[in-house]
Amino acid sequence: MTRYYYTDPLAAAWMCKHHKILLTTEESDFIYNDWMDILELHVDDCYRGKYYIHPDSLPILEPMVGDLVNHDEYFIWETGQSKQYIDAHFFGLDKDGNNLPNFWGCSRVIRRGGKAFMWPESEEV
Repeated sequence: MTRYYYTDPLAAAWMCKHHKILLTTEESDFIYNDWMDILELHVDDCYRGKYYIHPDSLPILEPMVGDLVNHDEYFIWETGQSKQYIDAHFFGLDKDGNNLPNFWGCSRVIRRGGKAFMWPESEEV
């Protein structure tokens, strides 16, 4: 299983504010949904751990029509106008859900709705 997280409190707060992502910490199961709470936790409580993305927010990481996507650090493209286009170019699936032979590999969202999208780090657990 892969867990996604931020170590940068500003990135975590940005994603909370602009993309409505829910976060938890290593120290508690409290769900943070307000960007100011993230900053207060960092400044007032001196929290320096990981800000984990709550499982309910994982679908936010999936591409959407109109996202700007980075592929392999070199190629940037905007997703097309259909779910089928996203499946083909982001997940490497054809319209029937079969793997495409020339899938481009790993991509990540870098902008959504005209706002920066901070891609999280990940770890296997």
